[in-house]
Amino acid sequence: MLGVTMNEHLGQMDDYLRDTAQAMGAGASWQPIPLGVYFGQPEVTRPDPYFDGRGPARTGCKLCGECLTGCLFGSKNSLDQNYLYLAEKLGVKIMAERKVTSIKASGRRGIRARGASSQPRPAQTDATRRKGHRGWWSARYAIAAVELSQ
Repeated sequence: MLGVTMNEHLGQMDDYLRDTAQAMGAGASWQPIPLGVYFGQPEVTRPDPYFDGRGPARTGCKLCGECLTGCLFGSKNSLDQNYLYLAEKLGVKIMAERKVTSIKASGRRGIRARGASSQPRPAQTDATRRKGHRGWWSARYAIAAVELSQ
């Protein structure tokens, strides 16, 4: 995890975890953990504190505990909040909504992925638009987020 700070604000969920560890005979292993959360001054927005100011502005955590389901206030590091933002600033091309059916090595040139886009081709009109245009994508490096289906 990138951009972490030691959690110094322990709450009820931490108490549950500590109690569970103790009940399992592993109480000595429990400790506060580093979190990808900007604690700062609660509800005050500041320039990015983690990535030399290159990321988006961050808002100090208000300790509401909603970080487990996703922070709505801009305090927690997340894929959509800052990781993709930073990647795009470094020149990474994000290709969302693709269904990849094959990934193959492509010599020294990297990889080739075959699949289909769920987005229509921009040049098509509404009358001729069809989703799922197929093709090959090439890249020197690739990271794939995978959803398993039956």
